[in-house]
Amino acid sequence: MFFEDPSKRYPNLVQALNVLGRRRFLLEEDRATNVIVLSSVAAFFGGWALSGSVLWPLFAGCVVLLIGSIFKSRSRKPPPVVDERAIEATEIAKRMGMMLTKRRLHRDLDEGSLMLLEECARHWARARAALEGPFWTAGQVPAHYQSVRTLALSALDQSMDEVMLHYRDWVPDEVPNRHALDYVDEALEQFTMKGSKRANFPPAAFGPVRVIADKLRHLGDEAESLAREARVDPEVAAEVAPGRSLDQTLSELRQIREAEDELRQNLRG
Repeated sequence: MFFEDPSKRYPNLVQALNVLGRRRFLLEEDRATNVIVLSSVAAFFGGWALSGSVLWPLFAGCVVLLIGSIFKSRSRKPPPVVDERAIEATEIAKRMGMMLTKRRLHRDLDEGSLMLLEECARHWARARAALEGPFWTAGQVPAHYQSVRTLALSALDQSMDEVMLHYRDWVPDEVPNRHALDYVDEALEQFTMKGSKRANFPPAAFGPVRVIADKLRHLGDEAESLAREARVDPEVAAEVAPGRSLDQTLSELRQIREAEDELRQNLRG
């Protein structure tokens, strides 16, 4: 089919680029929060001062104390850990997603690389699906399972970041629209069943990313295995059993009743 949307060929890659490209980092959020807090305080203080209220000096002192306490509380917190590689990978994912949107990724990258990226994204999504369901987020899974899950999720994102970084040289800083003649060339290639004029050998990134894809596949298998194991673990089953709080209450009531019965027997005896 002529001019078919190429993103339909790589659904997992589309999903991965969308998730990775939308990430935000703590440093940016903290700065934004500081600006909002200080702007609000300054505006409120300015309104009081301009109103000519006799209480504004007292209010000014309270504002100074408030600002000081805010910065003091923030200074106690450890500085956010900013992974520069993750930030760069996020930008690459954004631009690669734009290349898909503008229907040029399949023209700028070889088919082998696109299939490999789709494979990486598929295993990444498979592992995330196994580790992000309601079973895990209900807060009732034992700590050791949660620790393994956290490590696995971090490893997944770091692996996809590495994939993005390997292909950084094939993703332009600015993603232009395709020329009309390029669409004509693509239609002719499809009609004549010839390969693209731009067809080339996979880039140097293909080898390292092939290794990452294999590791992501293994990690996906392990993530699904961990999810199955956790669901049948007796400790987990006890934690997430239906009506668990009712069972605890009934047990406590039985213990109280047994204690009362024992006390009555002692009094009678």
